[in-house]
Amino acid sequence: MHLVSRELDTGLARRGYQAELDALEIWMQIARHDAAAADRLIDRFTSVIAQLAAQPHLGPPVDYLLPGLRSIPVGNYLIFHRPEDDGVFVVRIIHGAWGLTPELFEYELHARTKKPP
Repeated sequence: MHLVSRELDTGLARRGYQAELDALEIWMQIARHDAAAADRLIDRFTSVIAQLAAQPHLGPPVDYLLPGLRSIPVGNYLIFHRPEDDGVFVVRIIHGAWGLTPELFEYELHARTKKPP
């Protein structure tokens, strides 16, 4: 189970380590009760990420969490992404009921600055 991370007709969609872990954890939680529903949700994520590759500036900016970050809802989840020159980079996928704080994005911040957390 992987999110899209390939060149699309209109841009490149990349996903970070945390986004991949988030998707796996979401899939595992839902699949315990309904594997088909878990697969459908991952397919929805993948479809939205492909759309973001074509239109990376979709969704409102959420700079208070991480400079340059945007979010877009998919069901009860939010896909946090960063527009790039050649497409989009998916940072995290988080349930909308979580309290959103900059600490949820520390890994990405440190990866961008090359400093350990």
